[in-house]
Amino acid sequence: MKCLRGLWRCMSDFKIDFQFSDGTGARSQELAATWADVKILLGGRVLTERQDQRIKKIRDSLSIPLYPVAEWLAANWWSLCFEDRARSGAARHSLLEAREGFPLPNLSFHPQGEQMLLVCDPIQHLPSKSRFLNGARQLVPKSALVEEFKRLIEAVVQNLEESTVTTTFLQREWMRILASESDQAERILRARRPVRA
Repeated sequence: MKCLRGLWRCMSDFKIDFQFSDGTGARSQELAATWADVKILLGGRVLTERQDQRIKKIRDSLSIPLYPVAEWLAANWWSLCFEDRARSGAARHSLLEAREGFPLPNLSFHPQGEQMLLVCDPIQHLPSKSRFLNGARQLVPKSALVEEFKRLIEAVVQNLEESTVTTTFLQREWMRILASESDQAERILRARRPVRA
């Protein structure tokens, strides 16, 4: 899908690639169960590309737990998915709020009606001695972004369950979101049914 609006190109090529890996030694069960190699892509740019200053190498992926990211997405679900416009600088629209000490790119989500403007700027992450190298600005259909968020959250929830980690905030919040969406879909279907006399 392509659309032109002003200077921004609108595409659905936002992707969070991840593969779960061994999280032995993580500080909690949630983190250990969701440790993954993660790559975030936007418009062909690798937003997770960073210079590891300790070993003087460029890396294109992160080795981090996905639980904080999924938890942040769920906690901010309604704002991210259903706001038409966001206040500038709102923490609920910045991926940096999901860091919990781990390196993440400086990616923010700015609702624009049915689309989302994704903005990423280079940033230094001092604890890991890393510098994220790539910036990007791109419009993405909000529906495609929501599907990518759902895919990540559902994978994290499934990995938690397979690791017998239960009753986390994420799992409870995701169940509430799914129940709410199901109720909303049912109300829409009822409203569309013809009224019988």
